[in-house]
Amino acid sequence: MRLFVAIELPDDVKDQLMALQTEISGAVWVKRPALHLTLRFLGDRIDPIRLTPIKLALESVHADAFTLALGGVGRFPSSTRRPARVIWAGLDTQPALMTLHSAIERALAEAAFLPDDRTFSPHITRARLKDDDNAAQIAHFFDQHHNFYSEPFKTSAFHLFSSVLTPQGPQYRDEEIFRLN
Repeated sequence: MRLFVAIELPDDVKDQLMALQTEISGAVWVKRPALHLTLRFLGDRIDPIRLTPIKLALESVHADAFTLALGGVGRFPSSTRRPARVIWAGLDTQPALMTLHSAIERALAEAAFLPDDRTFSPHITRARLKDDDNAAQIAHFFDQHHNFYSEPFKTSAFHLFSSVLTPQGPQYRDEEIFRLN
């Protein structure tokens, strides 16, 4: 199984993210149903027998609901000396989001998942880039959207998703919803 933990985005926020889509050569834009905030990617070869222990571990996460807002756009890698591979929308980072992420990491450690070795960098992936000859288009995108901001939205749950990669894009299945206090 391919599994990840994420926050589902409200429809109006997804609408705002879709409005960022523009013509950039080699860009594969993330489709509306696939827009989410990944809290932790668990892997693409998870034995289905581990699903129940993962769910039990995530049920132990206790955190309060909080408000988030999207703010700004960026790219990975961040250095302009290398071609961009991902365009993303950022978040106004809230301490509550970082607290939730830490609680999820601790719970997953109990389910025998090693801590993620990358620093958590909250973002919503908008596009993956396959072309190296698009620097001018990307610069124009950032000029146009550097002030991107969404209205704040309430985060009252996180989800465990499974996904199957298809030629039409990933197909997600909600395995479990975990409510916040």
